[in-house]
Amino acid sequence: MATITINGTTYNSVPYIQIPKQGGGNASFYDTEDATATSAGHILNGYTAYGASGKIEGSATMPTITQDGTSHVLTIS
Repeated sequence: MATITINGTTYNSVPYIQIPKQGGGNASFYDTEDATATSAGHILNGYTAYGASGKIEGSATMPTITQDGTSHVLTIS
């Protein structure tokens, strides 16, 4: 959580800030400093996240797991 100062007043442990949008609704800005997914390879393909530097579109793929019916050996690829 972030520490935010507005007009000289400090607010501690702020998880996010919402700012009204001109056309209605709010824009939400979250503290991202504890994020661990920092690149596209950390996020599954087809999913999107937002970090301190902006939008991150996932490129990671789920592994395929197969098992041989005779030996019961698992293969992960």
